[in-house]
Amino acid sequence: MKKIKVLYVVSTLERSGPTDQLYNTVYNIKEKTECRILTLSQEKRNSAIQDFVTNGIIVDCLDLRRSNTFIKGLYKIKTYINKYQPDVIHTSGIRADVIVGNSVYRRMQCVTIHNKASEDYPSLYGNILGRIMAYIQIRTFTKVKAPICCAKELKRYYESKTKKNFYVIQNGIHINKFIPREYKDSIIRRREVLGLNKDAYIFISYGALITRKDPICILEAFLQANLENTQLVMIGKGELWKRCYSYSNKNIKVIPYVEDIRDYIEVADTFVTASHSEGFPSAVLEAGCEGLGIICSDIPQHREIFEKYEDIYEDYFPVGDVKKLTEKMKTIRRRERVNNNMEKYFRKTYTDKRMAEEYLTIYEHIREKDI
Repeated sequence: MKKIKVLYVVSTLERSGPTDQLYNTVYNIKEKTECRILTLSQEKRNSAIQDFVTNGIIVDCLDLRRSNTFIKGLYKIKTYINKYQPDVIHTSGIRADVIVGNSVYRRMQCVTIHNKASEDYPSLYGNILGRIMAYIQIRTFTKVKAPICCAKELKRYYESKTKKNFYVIQNGIHINKFIPREYKDSIIRRREVLGLNKDAYIFISYGALITRKDPICILEAFLQANLENTQLVMIGKGELWKRCYSYSNKNIKVIPYVEDIRDYIEVADTFVTASHSEGFPSAVLEAGCEGLGIICSDIPQHREIFEKYEDIYEDYFPVGDVKKLTEKMKTIRRRERVNNNMEKYFRKTYTDKRMAEEYLTIYEHIREKDI
């Protein structure tokens, strides 16, 4: 059978959870499909474009500005699609979703949905603009051929707001990128290179430093825990960067940007997230693949991650509850550093190969027009 031609349309290939998931998908199906990526805008410094190009993926750019996306974008994307003639157009992100979803090409479109629009956008863009953006994107989801949520919680959320059927494909991790602890070189030596305490117990948290992620809750809890020979490493940028950086001391290291987050994950002991809302967070999956301890805020998306875990997972804390998070930090600090059962669970359950095959099935249905 002829290979399926897939065109992925995204805003940019900025390093982020959605970009990682895009890479994991195309990496695993590139031999079974003819695929390429179309970005709407030029890449900035923190771009993963070279990862795709190195693996033989064609990446083209429409070179649009945000301000003229919907003025010039429709004509440019129509010209590109007519020339490439894809069987499937897979979009991710509000600009790509809307510009394709409100065109004749929506009949061959699938969308990956990574967030709760009406919760996420108002916090990022202000109440009025955020609500308008959420309304437009949700309305677009009802038009496309196959809207795909990265978590069951998102499916419940969007189906409650629309009369549309949504699909679910949970995120997956390229597990070979993460080294099982038993095969790692000296952690002490690598910690010294990174400027970390070589023999401390290290908590790590990374991602956007924004209100929805609640990094202040983590910083306050770490201070209140006041644990001996323990360090907190927080990595990320966002509106709360300056406030987070003000907590810096010999035991708290706040870093705005790193080239490869794996360098830090591999030498840490426990990952902490205090998010109020998520899609299906790659950071938790990555930490699990490394065998780290994990402390999660008690939200449906985090519980979904552990729904198939055979052991009892109890390291949840109520959203925004500094006192309860403090207690969890103290408790996990007293345990063994490596959780082999958890590492095996994540490496078996959340593989990029499983995720990519599920997307490929959707593509086949779209091409055959039976979805």
